[in-house]
Amino acid sequence: MVTANVQVVKAEEGFAFKRVPVIVNGSGCPPGSAFGIVNGNSVSIIFSEMYTEAARREFKRASCNIRMKLDVPSGYTVQPVNLRYLGYANIPNVSGARSTLNTFASFGASGGWVDRSNFGPGFQSDFERNVDIALSAVNACTRPVTTNFGINTNISAWGPRSGDEVTSMGIDTVDVTLEDVIYRIEFGFIPCS
Repeated sequence: MVTANVQVVKAEEGFAFKRVPVIVNGSGCPPGSAFGIVNGNSVSIIFSEMYTEAARREFKRASCNIRMKLDVPSGYTVQPVNLRYLGYANIPNVSGARSTLNTFASFGASGGWVDRSNFGPGFQSDFERNVDIALSAVNACTRPVTTNFGINTNISAWGPRSGDEVTSMGIDTVDVTLEDVIYRIEFGFIPCS
C-alpha cells in the first residue's frame, strides 16, 4: 500500500514503486511466505529468516527458491548489478564442523552462481554479502518487457565429529526499514540511445 509519505518513482527513473508477488519453494521458505518491493533501481525480497543447524555427526540443509516477474520500462536495457544480504554462522571450533552458503541468480534467459562461501571451525559471527552480479541485460529499448528474476540459495551445516555443540547457519537481516528484508538486488538502468 502506497501512503502519502512514500515517493512514487517515475517509470523513466526505474521500476515503479509497488509490492509484487513472488513464488517461493524450498525447505527454508514455505510457499506464500514472501513478497517483493520494487522501487527505482532496486528490488527487496521480504520473508522470515532461513535457518539450519546440525548436531554431532549430522548434516542438515535448507534451501529457498524465489521467482518474480519484473516489468522493465521502455527505453532501457536493464541488468542486475548487485545482491546484498546478511546472515550469521556459529561453527564450533571442533573437527568436522563447517557450513556452506551457495547462491544462484537468474534474470531473463541468463543465470549464474553469484556467491559460494565456506565457513570453517571456529567461525562465530554475523556476515554481510554484497556481491556484484554479471548477468545479461534485458533490452527494453523499443517496448516494455516483462521478465523473470530468481534467486536460489542453499545453506548447509555439518555437525562436529564429537561433543555436544551444534553447527548453525542462517540468512537474516538487521535492516528493519521494510519488515524482514532478506535480499536487496540493485539493477542498472542504461538509457537507450
